[in-house]
Amino acid sequence: MDDAITEFAKDKALEIQKSMSKSVTEDDINLPGWGSWAGQGVPAVKKKPMKTTSKNTNKLSAPRKDAGLKHVIINESRDPNFCKHQVKAVTHPFTGVEQYEATQRVPVGRLWNSEEAYHRMIRPRVTVETGEIIAPLEATQDIEEECRRHAAQKELASKIMARKRKRK
Repeated sequence: MDDAITEFAKDKALEIQKSMSKSVTEDDINLPGWGSWAGQGVPAVKKKPMKTTSKNTNKLSAPRKDAGLKHVIINESRDPNFCKHQVKAVTHPFTGVEQYEATQRVPVGRLWNSEEAYHRMIRPRVTVETGEIIAPLEATQDIEEECRRHAAQKELASKIMARKRKRK
């Protein structure tokens, strides 16, 4: 038990070290051949010392969220690979976030479900024969009313956002 705790503490200290800002060195800024001659047989030129501000590596730029928690490591960096798979808004068949997340928790694959249940889950709800003509939808009163309600909600949301922008 103590080994796991000490190992976790080392991992957390390593994460804190990684998140600290590093000092900018002259080698980070200068590329060979830029601002001087380069190549075989060319003597190395003494470079003028650059005026750089080095950041103190002992201090963090902002306090970490997990600073007071010894048993937690919170990763505050954004991973672009993760962000591109995140859902921005709840899609059509779902009415709320809880309903969407509940369906995401249920596995769909063959490993977790029987073959029959798996095929029932992935079967399309509507099937159409090849070449069959599909009649266009007709607007009913329910659909028109829902469209009006949706437009009103959208207008209200835009007014609220405009008020928030004015306050800032």
